[in-house]
Amino acid sequence: MRVAIEEYLLINFLMDFLFLYLAARGTWFFSIKRLCFAASLGSGYALFSAFFRGKMIFHAAAFMVISLIAFPSRDKRLFFRTILIALAGIFVLGSVVRLCALFGGGTLLSGLLGVLLGSVSLSALKGAFEQSACDHSVRFRVRYRDASAEFTAIVDTGNLLKEPLSALPVLIADEDALGEKIMARAAGEGNLREAAFASIGGDGRMKCLRADEMTVHVSGRWVKAPDMWLGIYPGKMRGGVHALAPPIVSAKTRAKTK
Repeated sequence: MRVAIEEYLLINFLMDFLFLYLAARGTWFFSIKRLCFAASLGSGYALFSAFFRGKMIFHAAAFMVISLIAFPSRDKRLFFRTILIALAGIFVLGSVVRLCALFGGGTLLSGLLGVLLGSVSLSALKGAFEQSACDHSVRFRVRYRDASAEFTAIVDTGNLLKEPLSALPVLIADEDALGEKIMARAAGEGNLREAAFASIGGDGRMKCLRADEMTVHVSGRWVKAPDMWLGIYPGKMRGGVHALAPPIVSAKTRAKTK
């Protein structure tokens, strides 16, 4: 069976764009331009690979280049988790497209139908994956003045820190999570509250502020986070963790998923 090059490129572009988009959706502030560029490279490599069968190491290298273009790598743990979801997308979409092609109806038609069905399957797979991981880590978006940040926080049952005057829990985040702009805005504020904390590394006092907006990612959508303060951890946390959420966040995510 002969396949037009234009159809081959179009189907592969749609497949690549969709698995990259679905893997990134609800996780990153992604760029459509970056996703389109990465999908175009993937489509071109698929055509090249069809004429010149490459070794597995070339396929892996091409996938990593595409992933680095499509997904920001500022959060290594989330970056590799997104890559795993994207890999699952490749197998799911590819398998469904091939299955639809067996029923005929034209290469382009069966390919588009396969892309559609594969997208639904991948969305369900991602939802199940996020549901199983929701009690371990959560994704936050924070806005303060004209600055914003998006980061992953570990739900820590040991984070019992409370702002002393309001007795509200505190989401603790370091400079890697919050970014330079929020840190600069917070440094210019003279009326921030402080909370005493104790950790393995020692005791100290942490500045706390009220974010203008704080949302958490739950079941594929962004919802308002529980009422709490944002604590600015002095320096950087250890062990690759850059934010610790109080236990109330875990209760919030469970309530939203029921």
